Amino acid sequence: MLLGFSQARIARACGISFQQIQKYECGASRISAVRLWQIAKALSVPLTYFFEGLDGAQRGLAVIPRKQADETASRLRRSELEAANRPQTPPVVRRPRGR
Repeated sequence: MLLGFSQARIARACGISFQQIQKYECGASRISAVRLWQIAKALSVPLTYFFEGLDGAQRGLAVIPRKQADETASRLRRSELEAANRPQTPPVVRRPRGR
């Protein structure tokens, strides 16, 4: 809401249902690092946006140095580009038997 995006718009950008976004938002489902990165990309914010103001030691979270977080984001971008450039295998068309 702060950035002016609806759950449906974020869900479409990530290729998931808005119900799944609701589950992430209320904490009913855990969110993977890749999905969090996709959401950050959809919102046009850095991955660190979701952790601003948190003190990892007080919250029991692992504090990741910014350089390591940037390297992780670079690896995620690289893997997404590699996946997008990978040749797609055409689907197998099966014909009904006996007709």
